Amino acid sequence: LHAKVDARLFSSKLDVVTATIQGSSRKNEEVFLISHLCHPRTSANDNASGSGLLLEIARTIQTLISSGRIARPKRTIRFLWVPETYGTTALLYSHPELISKLVAGINLDMVGEDQEICKSILVLDKTPDSLPSYLNDFVFDLIEQSVKEFDPVTVFGFASTFRFAENAHTGGSDHDEFVDSTIKVPCVMLLQWPDTFYHSSMDTIDKVSSSSLRRIGWVATVAILTLANADVNEAILFANQTLQRGLLRIKKTGTEAVQALFSTITDSKFKRNLKELSKSLLKIAKTYEDELEHIVWREEKAVKSVRRLAAGADLDSFIADCLKEISMCKKQEHTKVEKVLSFIARENSLQIPEKLEETENEKKAKGMIPRRLFKGTLSTADVIRKKFPEKEYEWYMEMTKKDIDFEKKVKELLNFMDGKRTLNDIVKAVSTEYGEFKIEDALRFIRNMEKLKLVLISRKSLVKNPSC
Repeated sequence: LHAKVDARLFSSKLDVVTATIQGSSRKNEEVFLISHLCHPRTSANDNASGSGLLLEIARTIQTLISSGRIARPKRTIRFLWVPETYGTTALLYSHPELISKLVAGINLDMVGEDQEICKSILVLDKTPDSLPSYLNDFVFDLIEQSVKEFDPVTVFGFASTFRFAENAHTGGSDHDEFVDSTIKVPCVMLLQWPDTFYHSSMDTIDKVSSSSLRRIGWVATVAILTLANADVNEAILFANQTLQRGLLRIKKTGTEAVQALFSTITDSKFKRNLKELSKSLLKIAKTYEDELEHIVWREEKAVKSVRRLAAGADLDSFIADCLKEISMCKKQEHTKVEKVLSFIARENSLQIPEKLEETENEKKAKGMIPRRLFKGTLSTADVIRKKFPEKEYEWYMEMTKKDIDFEKKVKELLNFMDGKRTLNDIVKAVSTEYGEFKIEDALRFIRNMEKLKLVLISRKSLVKNPSC
């Protein structure tokens, strides 16, 4: 049975609902909360929960100001209710002057889940590594603090059954549009995931938890009011908070490197091939060295990102001290890995090669400096499906089946294309963030993008002082 559909394309508009609480001394700077209004059928958690909570937060803050219980915040607080993704894209496209005003934001998406019924976990979806920010550690710290605010205390400590976690940036909602490298506004998402009833007619009000909404509402409200009033004091606090958690992440990388080296020498496949074992050990050490370089770069950028909130000699001095600590930690972890590699070599009578032989693809990637030529996030449907040759589209779809993170890797690949980094450096960064990203796949993708004139590739010799 075939049905004829009468359809056409035509210019139209999207309605984006926005409201503001005007700031006092810095009203031209804005912090924002955003939630999407779509899914025309029953969808209590996705996303009536986020939209409703956003409305309640706005009402609460305005009531507190009107009653004199809190002072008017220094920065303007903007509240946004949008058709998911398309509404945010339309807003940023139609009001480019808004971008420079935005300091930081939080996306509320599917925040109301009853965790036991929906089998969900509150997840903080962080900013991508291409946009390091203090915002990640600040908001996650508030989630941790919510245990003290909302959960009972026993003689053995807090008796919390509330589940929460943080993960590398996944996108998939409105925060993705802000953190794109052509916009560069830090924005995180609070999301309850997974949800047994996601995108089904069973996403009904009985699956919504008032306690979840109250807790997440507290986190979002405290966060946005703190950001709206942040000055040098908060900037120093955020820098210190990011530093302390960052040092742990750097040390974790060194710990994983040591564990990987010791695990390799017990691998049975190297039992009679010491030459291959030596190569494998060096490859592990070099891989972790690359990861350490990227993580240190990210942590330094995250600490320095507090300068968006305040300025001054005291803050600059504090940031400089933080960077020194990060540098010292890097040296310690690097030295530790080198010592362990030397120890393993001596104990097992191994001759570790001085360097690894480069593949042809690695040589090509080192000489290529890609730069993206389009603004905003990549539309897989519009670009990959419609513009790629059929064979290349099939390859792309096959890769997304093999690697659940492939689309995230591609998106971050594009974010890092600033006309300064080599493709090899970008692949290392993306591999650290999301797991191994093969150079041959990166080469194939950007060549397709180059043919569509969406990416420009230059040679390394044409660019001065490339950096990562």
